[in-house]
Amino acid sequence: MKTLRSMSGYPCTWDDLIDDNNKTVVTIQTLESARLEGFESPGISVGEDGVFDVVVDVPELTEDVVIQCLKDLSKFAGSEYVYSREDMGKLWVHREETDGPSD
Repeated sequence: MKTLRSMSGYPCTWDDLIDDNNKTVVTIQTLESARLEGFESPGISVGEDGVFDVVVDVPELTEDVVIQCLKDLSKFAGSEYVYSREDMGKLWVHREETDGPSD
């Protein structure tokens, strides 16, 4: 089982989930947001960087949506991924607002 933490706060339109080594494992995006990067439909894929891309057709991401995405990813990848509610908000501002850590 691999526990992943959010790099954002919810609701949002996309989020990177990181592992215990602070490595991005999966990017979850709404379909509207993903279209800006060339995705055309919902689904799961693996990017050239080895990071899973999960695109969902919802207006915004919530914890419940992310939990379901990780269940779907677990089936796709053959490894169990679970969401941790550890608060990353103290360390990071949503990446739509900045390119790095907040003060």
